[in-house]
Amino acid sequence: MKEKVVVLMPKLGHTTGEMPHMRNPPKNYMPGQMLYYLYTACRNLGCDVKVIDVNWSIDPFQEVMDFGPDKLLISTATPTFQGTLETISTLRARGYHKPIFVGGPHVSLNAGMRDWLLPSLEGVTYIPIIKSSSTFDWVPTVFPERTQFEVLGMPDAEARKYIVERLTQETGKEPNLTRLEPYLFSYFVPSMDWVRETYYGEHIRPEMKQVPFRHSIITSIGCSKTCSFCGNPYIYRIGFKSKEVVRDILRDFKRNGVDRLSVADMFFVMHMPHTQDMMDVFKEEGMQYSMQTCLENLTDELFVELKASGLRKCLVGIENPVSYSVGKRVEMNKLRWLLDTVQKLELEGAKLSYIVGLPGVELEHDLALLDHVVTEILSRNHPLEDLQVNLYTPYRPEGDTVYFPYGEEPPPHKPDMLKIQILNRIPFSYWGSFPVGIASGKDFWRQLVLCDLIYDQVYADFREVYLGVREQYVAEIRATYPSLAPHIPTFEDSRSVFSKAMRRRSVLEKAIGNDEGRGRRVAPPMLAVGGAA
Repeated sequence: MKEKVVVLMPKLGHTTGEMPHMRNPPKNYMPGQMLYYLYTACRNLGCDVKVIDVNWSIDPFQEVMDFGPDKLLISTATPTFQGTLETISTLRARGYHKPIFVGGPHVSLNAGMRDWLLPSLEGVTYIPIIKSSSTFDWVPTVFPERTQFEVLGMPDAEARKYIVERLTQETGKEPNLTRLEPYLFSYFVPSMDWVRETYYGEHIRPEMKQVPFRHSIITSIGCSKTCSFCGNPYIYRIGFKSKEVVRDILRDFKRNGVDRLSVADMFFVMHMPHTQDMMDVFKEEGMQYSMQTCLENLTDELFVELKASGLRKCLVGIENPVSYSVGKRVEMNKLRWLLDTVQKLELEGAKLSYIVGLPGVELEHDLALLDHVVTEILSRNHPLEDLQVNLYTPYRPEGDTVYFPYGEEPPPHKPDMLKIQILNRIPFSYWGSFPVGIASGKDFWRQLVLCDLIYDQVYADFREVYLGVREQYVAEIRATYPSLAPHIPTFEDSRSVFSKAMRRRSVLEKAIGNDEGRGRRVAPPMLAVGGAA
């Protein structure tokens, strides 16, 4: 009898995967790549597999019980970790006592570094990435009798031989036989067989049935950067999908009526030989796509080639132009070039991903940048939905930073190290949306002011929803960390801070490299500084 496995997507926090964070139901929905990969790997290992998405199902827990899995697999990022804990608690209460395995970015980033963010739970095994070179090193832990090479759907020796033959054919030389694991990613073909069963049918929540569904693909994994707010790419070494494997994946999607994909990897245009292969195959297969990248990687010539290959829209990391905190400082002139190029090429748009609240950045500089980026968008008649403003969250420990639970003594550290206190008793559903890592009470105030102004100045349509969630968050802070209560600004306090900062525009604009002179932004009434809610 086949072993039964459930692959489960846990409940999202206040982050929906697209901005604004507070939209419920989301404007559109893109299931994580881990569902494609975990499902296909377990199926290729000979299991009977079912994928359940807690965000779509009317009663996902009953679905689990009805299927009766021998093992439950959950991959979780930090904003979904609260949902993971709630899922485990509910299933245990309903009588499910089989093994549960939890992996993903949250586990990999905290295991061995901040394990106090991973509560000990009976019957739950955490699976961090063991080797940064492999996507499937979780297999021997979940299936002790199997090896990770068997995820290709063939015995271990046969799978190794298959990889060697493919590599020899593509490179013209025999590969290093001691390091074949990284190439599992290159030749693994994730299946979409599970999508219709998971996202269509009578078990779906009524409000989700009309949500547009997005499919995605990853053509590369890894990143040359070490951004502290982004742990997922950093834990892997760089690896690329084989061009012919990507072709097979695109054809599978097309057979199932999918004619546009989101390319969900940051390395898509960081290595030009790979970029050229991918542009060729997308063009040859007639597949339109959206992608994400860093602003520093784009040029006029590349943009033209990307559009010709099927690019329609891109998410571009502009990070924070006055800070080197994430190692990717961007000049404002390049931001203007990006917006102008998108208009010239008549692309659907470029969503700009911008970070506020970085350590070492003055509040007034962040406010000036927020206003400046909004102005650049509005002056070109782009929608403000094309701006993604992220609150800096210290997910991955940096070498010059020490992290410890708020209210405890910091561990031994050098005097010049930055001390970040984690509000670890705040539910994980708030991570990514509200302050959870602070340097001081004053820093907590600064971050919450920035949160307020994001929803007052950028996402004003969601202001009332935000205020409701903010009230819940503030109640959690007052109950759990009463010493921070004096540092909680009112929403009107935050608005006043912005008004005062904008009166010092000449000083602030010089700080962000914008001393060329320009007019004030023309904004709808709801976006006017200090306007009525």
